[in-house]
Formats: sequence, C-alpha cells, structure tokens
Amino acid sequence: MKNFEETIKTIIRKEVGYHRPVLTLDKLKEDLDLDSLDRAELCMMLEEEFEAPIKDEEADSWDTVQDVINHVREIIPGVPQ
Repeated sequence: MKNFEETIKTIIRKEVGYHRPVLTLDKLKEDLDLDSLDRAELCMMLEEEFEAPIKDEEADSWDTVQDVINHVREIIPGVPQ
C-alpha cells in the first residue's frame, strides 16, 4: 500500500476533483468545499479502501484533512504512525 496519508489525500482529491495536492491543514469545508453529501461519499470511499466502517456522525466532526487521517488511523489496526 502507498503511504497511508498519501492514500487518504488521494481519495479526498478524487472526491473534490482537485488537480492540486491536498494538504493536511486544508479545511474540508472552507478550503475543499466538501458539503455533507461529499463527506458521506468520502466516508464510503474510505470504508471501501480500508475495509472499516466509519459512522457519518464521526465524519461530521472532521474539520481538516489531518482530522480524517487521524480518525482513520485510530480505527484501522496496525497503521503506521
């Protein structure tokens, strides 16, 4: 598997249709313009990639790309720090 963080950034970039790199400090709503539907789709993409369930209410607490990375790291056993 590619670098864990880069995998998540790539998934987010595909979701928002960006052609520029996604940064860990990017805010999901303000910088990347992710609305609630986009977040739900992002959850499904992450669940598929990492084979782990993510609750919508958990995703609602994400503010930045780093928040997404941290959350997925917490729910996936054995992910490198």
